[in-house]
Amino acid sequence: MPLHEVVLHPFAGPRHRAESPVLLADHRGAGLSSLHAELAERGCVPVVTHGLGETLDALRGGPHRALVLDPAGVGGVELEELVRAAPGLPVVLFLDPETPEAGLEALEARESDPGLLLDLAHRGIGGRELALRVHALERAAAWRHRASHDERTECLRPEAFDRRLVEQASASRRHGFPLALALLDLDEFGRVNKRHDHTVGDRVITRVGEVLRRTLRSEDLAGRVGGDEFALALPYTGAAEAEACARRVLAELARTPVAGRAGVQVTVSASAGLAVLAPGDEAPLELVRRRAEVALRAAKHQGGGACVIWSERQAEDALAAAE
Repeated sequence: MPLHEVVLHPFAGPRHRAESPVLLADHRGAGLSSLHAELAERGCVPVVTHGLGETLDALRGGPHRALVLDPAGVGGVELEELVRAAPGLPVVLFLDPETPEAGLEALEARESDPGLLLDLAHRGIGGRELALRVHALERAAAWRHRASHDERTECLRPEAFDRRLVEQASASRRHGFPLALALLDLDEFGRVNKRHDHTVGDRVITRVGEVLRRTLRSEDLAGRVGGDEFALALPYTGAAEAEACARRVLAELARTPVAGRAGVQVTVSASAGLAVLAPGDEAPLELVRRRAEVALRAAKHQGGGACVIWSERQAEDALAAAE
């Protein structure tokens, strides 16, 4: 099944998680049954999973308020996989007091990933204390979300997107998976504001955010990097899959017009340029971004609504045009 064939609730903010369950990942198989009732009584209804694969499926299947992880081992590998699948999700990690090195490894993970909201708790913690820890992490997540996300679209702000893109590129090189970067630019957006008003323009921008939330996966990143410019980072995604994803976004935008003045329906059209950081590609991230920009210019030259993947030929044409 193609990676982008199923919608998987991307970048859900705290308000989208308000009525979502707490994911209790019992990878150690200890049962943790004593925690269920106490968590539920305190507004943290748990959903229990067993094993890394099942937990990853649950994370990708819908938003959760927080993740409570009782790892099968010391937790480093499991934690890294889960955080990559659900970036920004608060995590309570259970530690064994008999293995202090696990705590050090978790602290190192928190230091190396500034975006990770991580609390450490010893095994044997009661449900009351665990619920309090979850609530505290949620408050921190809500504050961080407001600071890093655009209010109109729920997409990442430019600085936050750039930081997360660097993290994704680093993970891509370290683990050898492809990372696609897509740049989207709305077609003739200035005319929308001129023909209607800025209120309608704001509705168009909001609609883009809605479409991205419906179309992308939980591990994908979406940023509003300009007034009518957006960027997507798609991990584990090669050129063909990235193009399919971008075309799906463009088609969904075109299918969902916005109400303009005097009952006129405003069609939302955008162009997309893509570049892929393939396994083994040592190109600097800034070069990958420039490749996506070249592809976006080529898409805009096609008259709008187009999607273009960067190629060496485009680079040659761009250099010739510059001369």
